[in-house]
Amino acid sequence: MKPVFEKIYNRDDASFKVMRLETRTFDHPYHYHPEYELTLITAGSGHRFVGDHTDTFFSNDLILLGKNLPHCWLDFGQSKHMVSAVVIQFREDCFGKSFFDLPEMHRISLLLRRASRGIQFLKTGGNLLDSLNQIHQQTGSDQLITFLSIMNDLSRSDDFALLSTSDYNTTHHDTKFSRIDKVFEYVAGHFRTGIDLSVTADLVHMTPSAFCHYFKKYTKKTFTQYVNEVKIGYSCKLLMETELNVSEVCYQSGYNSLSRFNKCFKKITKKTPLSYRKHFNLPETRVLTS
Repeated sequence: MKPVFEKIYNRDDASFKVMRLETRTFDHPYHYHPEYELTLITAGSGHRFVGDHTDTFFSNDLILLGKNLPHCWLDFGQSKHMVSAVVIQFREDCFGKSFFDLPEMHRISLLLRRASRGIQFLKTGGNLLDSLNQIHQQTGSDQLITFLSIMNDLSRSDDFALLSTSDYNTTHHDTKFSRIDKVFEYVAGHFRTGIDLSVTADLVHMTPSAFCHYFKKYTKKTFTQYVNEVKIGYSCKLLMETELNVSEVCYQSGYNSLSRFNKCFKKITKKTPLSYRKHFNLPETRVLTS
């Protein structure tokens, strides 16, 4: 995937841009822009690409992106339910050239420097989520104060992960992405029927052991972990959109063992399948448990 440049336009009466996106699918191309970007996924799941890092995302995924860092979110396909996000985009000089150099902005300035690799915030408190969900309804100084409050809260968080590698830049990633894209496409097309490690390795002209090492180095996770995340992401979609029981969701997501499915689901989403469905107020019918 070669990133495309995106031009961001602000309203005449605003120094930064706030959007609430609500759509059937996240299909924006892999892109970059000189603005920083803070994105909260409020509904949906799929693949997230940041620089040379890829991962699965779920609701409440919160990411801060540095300027000109390529990125995109791709959901797991056409959905009966809307996918949505709150997005804040701002330039480094949006409040004046030296604003973030002020002594009072020291923590936020450090946060923005870290964002050059992309930051995932692993814990998002209720007050922070409330602010992010309300900011798009605000205007003027109210919106500005909320934005600075959000950035202040994030600058004080110790629970975060840096995403892209420190030596990543926009000039050397095309070969890597074209190679790994073949793997992602194969997994997306076969995870429900079975993934063959030898076939996967052949796609990138490697032995299985060399491929596993390459995949771990590139994605910061094992190939098995990635496949499980894809399967669980799809199972979340089924739990939200259908009335299939947990056992049916398990087998349609590519698992042959209900106990294995339940274990992986809990590990990845921090919820059981039933509690996940209940969270979205959907009925569970004909429930089978292991």
